[in-house]
Amino acid sequence: MKGQIEVILEVERNDCLITNTLPMDGFQIERLSIGTRRTIHRVSGHDNEEAIRVLNTAGFRAKRAGNSSLWVESASCSSCSFFSKTFSNIMGTRSAGRYRVQYRVLLPSPGDLRSLEKQLKAAGLSYDIISVISYNHHELTDREREILRMAMDKGYFEDSGRISLTKLARELDISPSSLSEILRRSLKKSVSFYMDRKP
Repeated sequence: MKGQIEVILEVERNDCLITNTLPMDGFQIERLSIGTRRTIHRVSGHDNEEAIRVLNTAGFRAKRAGNSSLWVESASCSSCSFFSKTFSNIMGTRSAGRYRVQYRVLLPSPGDLRSLEKQLKAAGLSYDIISVISYNHHELTDREREILRMAMDKGYFEDSGRISLTKLARELDISPSSLSEILRRSLKKSVSFYMDRKP
């Protein structure tokens, strides 16, 4: 595995003020902006009025962000503070229970993951690696992108099937079997790209 990698890590910590304040049932918590000292959380759930009441009672200031979510700022927990200082790009987070949080992190190389693990251990943070994906693994080649785009534009994926595989292959001047293989490979990459990025 060479180049950038995307890693999903689940880190244990017990000092997140937001998850320790809100009941975990019925609320989803993401971290929008992670800092050494302060983190902005997005809280969404079925009862935002209750969330605002609980957070305001605990001394937090919650702001509405549309109909279904709130933004809440608090002191950073130990793991958010840790990740704010690493040489990585945090691509997303989600709570995995009251004391666990998942971070989706982009790292420059596999060697940086080994370094990150050493730093996590040195910081006394318990963690599990959920997945490691080569970031370039799902990239379409120029030819795959061109063929996929043409298949979409010509209506190959439409329910009505405006163009058949055979006719599309003829327009591309390749055999139907070759086109079928290219489409299968391209779709596999595209679906994997989507699925692997859903923690």
